[in-house]
Amino acid sequence: MTVVKKLFQEYIQELHAHLFDNEPFEQIIQNFKGSHRRKRFVAMYLIQTKSIFYSYYERRTELQIEKLFNQIITALLYKKEQNRLKQFFVKSLELHPDMIMGKVSSYEIKEIEKDLHAFSFYQTKKELKSELE
Repeated sequence: MTVVKKLFQEYIQELHAHLFDNEPFEQIIQNFKGSHRRKRFVAMYLIQTKSIFYSYYERRTELQIEKLFNQIITALLYKKEQNRLKQFFVKSLELHPDMIMGKVSSYEIKEIEKDLHAFSFYQTKKELKSELE
């Protein structure tokens, strides 16, 4: 497991505990509509591993989360050449443009980018902390 992947999973676990008191993810995903914070957490949760991503991607219609997947995939592919973290997720999740089934606004792209940036900050903080210990 790569360091980035390990740190991202740790980050998601900490967010989960902090924001939702470890409420089961299935409950969070069923109740995320109308809650901006829940939606953003769900998006980050879904990209933590390829197996998680595709298990929900296959059920996206049933769970009515097609728009969220369009947002995630579009944002990760958008200007990925300029962002190593996006490149990491595109490669590890094996994303490609024909997975996008609808339009996504620039605001929705920025939401995902903002959350990736928050993780980058977390990652840097963790790396600095480990170097100081």
